[in-house]
Amino acid sequence: MKKLDPSSLGVIQSHLEMVVTAITKVHLEPDARYLLFWEFFEFLMHMSRLIYQSKGDAQNLGLHVIITQVVNVLGATVKILDSRGTDLP
Repeated sequence: MKKLDPSSLGVIQSHLEMVVTAITKVHLEPDARYLLFWEFFEFLMHMSRLIYQSKGDAQNLGLHVIITQVVNVLGATVKILDSRGTDLP
């Protein structure tokens, strides 16, 4: 399975604030900035759909493949944060 390309990572980066705000305004105060358990899955699906919509199916990647790639990116991010000893809220 291929990794997300730089343009897909750009989609995540450029839409991060919008997606987190959209999710947390429904369940929490928007300034709380914490994702609850189910909100994490909403976040995952929003990001996956945004990437899928930006690419269409030009590379014959179904949404399920994009979801797996986004999960891998998030897992790699957590590993980097952990290895650097970054404290998370």
